[in-house]
Amino acid sequence: MSGSWPEGISDGLTSTCADCNEAPRFDFRVADEFWSRWAGTARLGVLCLPCLDRRCCGVGLVDALDEVQWTGTHHTVQLTPILRHSYAGDQR
Repeated sequence: MSGSWPEGISDGLTSTCADCNEAPRFDFRVADEFWSRWAGTARLGVLCLPCLDRRCCGVGLVDALDEVQWTGTHHTVQLTPILRHSYAGDQR
Protein backbone atom coordinates (compact mmCIF):
# COMPACT_ATOMS: atom_id res chain seq x y z
CA MET A 1 0.00 0.00 0.00
CA SER A 2 1.40 3.38 -0.92
CA GLY A 3 0.23 6.97 -1.04
CA SER A 4 -1.37 8.88 1.80
CA TRP A 5 -1.77 7.27 5.19
CA PRO A 6 -5.37 6.07 5.85
CA GLU A 7 -7.42 7.94 8.43
CA GLY A 8 -7.86 6.13 11.74
CA ILE A 9 -4.79 3.93 11.26
CA SER A 10 -1.93 4.43 13.70
CA ASP A 11 1.42 5.44 12.25
CA GLY A 12 3.27 4.68 15.46
CA LEU A 13 3.13 5.97 19.00
CA THR A 14 5.75 8.31 20.35
CA SER A 15 4.42 9.09 23.83
CA THR A 16 5.38 6.60 26.50
CA CYS A 17 3.09 4.52 28.69
CA ALA A 18 2.23 6.14 32.04
CA ASP A 19 3.00 2.89 33.90
CA CYS A 20 6.01 1.24 32.22
CA ASN A 21 7.44 4.30 30.41
CA GLU A 22 7.88 2.34 27.14
CA ALA A 23 6.61 3.51 23.75
CA PRO A 24 3.71 1.15 22.93
CA ARG A 25 3.95 -0.96 19.76
CA PHE A 26 0.23 -1.70 19.91
CA ASP A 27 -2.41 0.98 19.52
CA PHE A 28 -5.87 -0.13 20.59
CA ARG A 29 -9.45 0.93 21.18
CA VAL A 30 -11.55 -0.08 24.15
CA ALA A 31 -15.03 0.98 25.27
CA ASP A 32 -15.05 4.52 26.69
CA GLU A 33 -16.47 3.41 30.04
CA PHE A 34 -13.74 0.80 30.43
CA TRP A 35 -11.01 3.32 29.59
CA SER A 36 -12.42 5.88 32.03
CA ARG A 37 -12.51 3.33 34.83
CA TRP A 38 -9.07 1.78 34.37
CA ALA A 39 -6.94 4.31 32.51
CA GLY A 40 -8.49 7.65 33.37
CA THR A 41 -5.46 8.63 35.46
CA ALA A 42 -2.88 7.76 32.77
CA ARG A 43 -0.42 10.56 32.06
CA LEU A 44 -1.23 12.16 28.69
CA GLY A 45 -3.86 9.48 28.19
CA VAL A 46 -1.24 6.90 27.18
CA LEU A 47 -1.28 3.37 28.55
CA CYS A 48 0.04 0.30 26.75
CA LEU A 49 -2.14 -2.77 26.39
CA PRO A 50 -0.11 -4.98 28.78
CA CYS A 51 -0.25 -2.26 31.48
CA LEU A 52 -4.00 -1.79 30.99
CA ASP A 53 -4.37 -5.57 31.37
CA ARG A 54 -2.39 -5.41 34.64
CA ARG A 55 -4.45 -2.49 35.95
CA CYS A 56 -7.77 -4.28 35.44
CA CYS A 57 -6.38 -7.75 36.29
CA GLY A 58 -7.87 -8.83 32.96
CA VAL A 59 -11.42 -8.31 34.21
CA GLY A 60 -13.65 -7.05 31.40
CA LEU A 61 -10.85 -6.36 28.91
CA VAL A 62 -11.83 -9.17 26.56
CA ASP A 63 -15.26 -7.59 26.07
CA ALA A 64 -14.08 -3.96 26.06
CA LEU A 65 -11.36 -4.40 23.41
CA ASP A 66 -12.65 -3.32 19.99
CA GLU A 67 -9.49 -3.20 17.90
CA VAL A 68 -5.71 -3.56 18.09
CA GLN A 69 -3.24 -2.02 15.66
CA TRP A 70 0.32 -3.29 15.65
CA THR A 71 2.70 -0.57 14.53
CA GLY A 72 5.81 -1.88 12.82
CA THR A 73 8.45 -0.03 10.81
CA HIS A 74 6.58 2.01 8.19
CA HIS A 75 3.57 -0.28 8.37
CA THR A 76 0.57 -0.99 10.59
CA VAL A 77 -1.59 -4.09 10.83
CA GLN A 78 -5.16 -3.65 12.07
CA LEU A 79 -6.42 -6.60 14.10
CA THR A 80 -10.12 -6.96 14.87
CA PRO A 81 -11.38 -9.62 17.31
CA ILE A 82 -13.50 -12.32 15.71
CA LEU A 83 -13.58 -14.53 18.79
CA ARG A 84 -13.63 -13.40 22.40
CA HIS A 85 -12.88 -15.96 25.08
CA SER A 86 -12.00 -15.57 28.73
CA TYR A 87 -11.19 -18.26 31.24
CA ALA A 88 -10.97 -18.49 34.98
CA GLY A 89 -7.63 -18.82 36.75
CA ASP A 90 -4.32 -20.12 35.55
CA GLN A 91 -4.90 -22.69 32.79
CA ARG A 92 -1.22 -23.63 32.29
